[in-house]
Amino acid sequence: MGQALIENTRVRLTREDVLRLLAPRTGPPGRVERDLTPSVFTANVGRFLDAAFETADLAKDTAKAALLRLLAVRVALLAHPMSQVRPGTAHRASTGEWESITESCLYHYTEAFRLTTPGNLWNLAQQINAGVFQGEGRVMKTDILEALPTIPADIAYFDPP
Repeated sequence: MGQALIENTRVRLTREDVLRLLAPRTGPPGRVERDLTPSVFTANVGRFLDAAFETADLAKDTAKAALLRLLAVRVALLAHPMSQVRPGTAHRASTGEWESITESCLYHYTEAFRLTTPGNLWNLAQQINAGVFQGEGRVMKTDILEALPTIPADIAYFDPP
C-alpha cells in the first residue's frame, strides 16, 4: 500500500496492464491456483492472482509492481464476504452447490466469477489510480522515537503495530 499510493506520485495502472493480466497463461498453474483453488478461490480468481503476482515480481518499476499487488489483494478481498479470505465456501460455488451457501454470502461468490472480466478489473484499477496524486511521501519501517528527529515534514502519519 505504501509503495503503491504513498510513495508513488506518477505511475498508474493502464488498460494494457489489466488486459495483460487476463491473457491466457502458459505453463503449469501458479501457487494460488494450484494450492488455493477451489478451497479458497474460484479458478478464475486464482489464475488472476497468480498472473498479477507474477507480473508484479517481474516489473522493473517498483511503483507499478506495488499497484499490481494492490489490485490482486483487492480482487482477493472482494471474492469473499466481508473480505474474510478463508477456505470453506468457495469450493461450493466452483461445483455449483449454490443452495448450500448462506444467502447473505451468495452475492460475493457469484460476483467472484465476474471480478476478473476486463470491465470490472479496469474499474478496480481506476479506483486504485484515484489514490495516486502529486505530492511527496515516504514509507518507513523503523522505531518512531529514533526516526522522528530526522523527519522534516508538515504532516506525518504513524501506524503502530
